[in-house]
Amino acid sequence: MKTVLITGANKSIGFETARQLLQQGYFVYLGSRDIRKGRQSVSQLHTEGLTQAESIEIDVDQIESIRAARKELGRKIKVLDVLINNAGIGGKMPQPPLETDISVFRQVFETNFFGVIEMTQSFIDLLKQSPEPRIVMTCAIQHLKSMPLTPAILPQILIITGDPEPCRMPLPGW
Repeated sequence: MKTVLITGANKSIGFETARQLLQQGYFVYLGSRDIRKGRQSVSQLHTEGLTQAESIEIDVDQIESIRAARKELGRKIKVLDVLINNAGIGGKMPQPPLETDISVFRQVFETNFFGVIEMTQSFIDLLKQSPEPRIVMTCAIQHLKSMPLTPAILPQILIITGDPEPCRMPLPGW
């Protein structure tokens, strides 16, 4: 049975991804900052008959949390087939492009960019044990229906996708 770890899996796109992978026969670890919410999500999946799921506490903003999750997962499995870097934030709202405090941009980058790097580096050894490892990066552009496109997210989209088109944002009054 293939194993998957999804960050930010207790709700929204991460949760639905977990559900669909479980339906396809994967064993899914639902990563969540709040272990209580992660357990509730796993319980919901179990009531749907999708029992090959466990929650794991992981906050991608905190390297100590990532390391603790890696250690915990390493006690349970020797191979990770798929890492889905899904956890992300849009930052405090509203975000007028020319007035948004730089701290908002830093927090978004900490979560959405550096968190992805730290997750990938921390779990790469388990991924290398898989005959067909996969690393999936969800990107803010995929969240447009559930989360507004904000100035703090735009640079992340450009860096991760290399596509400047979604980043074109008119400045009001210009």
